[in-house]
Amino acid sequence: MIVNSTSNTIFPHAMRPEHPRDGAGFGEMLDRERAARAPATVSRPPTQPAAATHLLRGGVASPVGDISRSNVDLDTYFDPPPPGGLAQLPPLLLPTAANVAALSQHASARFQGFLAAAGIPQAPSHIDYGTDGAMQLPDDYPYADALRDAFAEDPAMARELNALHGIADTYEAIKPSLAFSEEYGAAKNKAAADAILARYSELFDDNRRYPEVVLNFAADGALLLSSGGKPVQLEA
Repeated sequence: MIVNSTSNTIFPHAMRPEHPRDGAGFGEMLDRERAARAPATVSRPPTQPAAATHLLRGGVASPVGDISRSNVDLDTYFDPPPPGGLAQLPPLLLPTAANVAALSQHASARFQGFLAAAGIPQAPSHIDYGTDGAMQLPDDYPYADALRDAFAEDPAMARELNALHGIADTYEAIKPSLAFSEEYGAAKNKAAADAILARYSELFDDNRRYPEVVLNFAADGALLLSSGGKPVQLEA
């Protein structure tokens, strides 16, 4: 999952992280996730807010691993770009536990207000997305047309849910590989390393199946993320 910095949209969810053997791209994602979990150690000038975590570098915003420690404003982040485009690129939201938690909480509250404002009395039981990123609603949801119309009127809400799904989906996909990397790196000897390789052998299967994240809703729009039929567990 990659956030399109120009339009604040999500590229198709079929874009999964590659196997660790396949190159440095996935390794960079692991490094960024570890960095997002670690306490900040970089000193900043007193005039700069300590919470700012996405500094512009040559006009490109650096990735954000923890929304709650940044100055990202989720109330406006998903607004469509103005005519003529953006003056600067928005920050890239990484697929970290902190970002999934912050975005999930914000999207849940926003969606409840969104439904009330649109006069839609009941949320769908769930929302899923196809490999092309297209929203999929339950076949028996009686307010499907009204919800799609409401999303067309408020595209920022649609973008936020799509982004939450993409970030959570990628977080779930890379979580086992993060655990493997940490355990394998801490192995004391070859026997321990071999045992870890055996325990995580599924990660090296070319036909590995990735978990599918679904956005589940209570009738009032309160949101719960699930993966494989179970609530998504966010590790600190």
